[in-house]
Amino acid sequence: MASCLRGELDCATFAAAGDQSHSTFRYIYNAVFFPQGEKIIFEISANAFLWKMVRSITGTLIHLEEKGKSAEEFRHIVYSACRSNAGPTAPGAGLFLWDVRY
Repeated sequence: MASCLRGELDCATFAAAGDQSHSTFRYIYNAVFFPQGEKIIFEISANAFLWKMVRSITGTLIHLEEKGKSAEEFRHIVYSACRSNAGPTAPGAGLFLWDVRY
């Protein structure tokens, strides 16, 4: 499902209330889940992020996976640009910034 997140997208679906960004468009280079020992890692890279965007994407993907939903349903949520269509926001525990590139 995470592979739907590629290229320039309107990420309004994943913006938290109160986000003060001038634009909700972001360019996502890569979004992927992969196992690492007993953990599952979600890695995403983009030109910028909205406030709580990564947590919202992660929570939505996990929620849809638990419900057995398809990538097409996730794509519909992404393109709806409506926060109420997204799943719950994942907790911030374990979230960290790995790298910043200019």
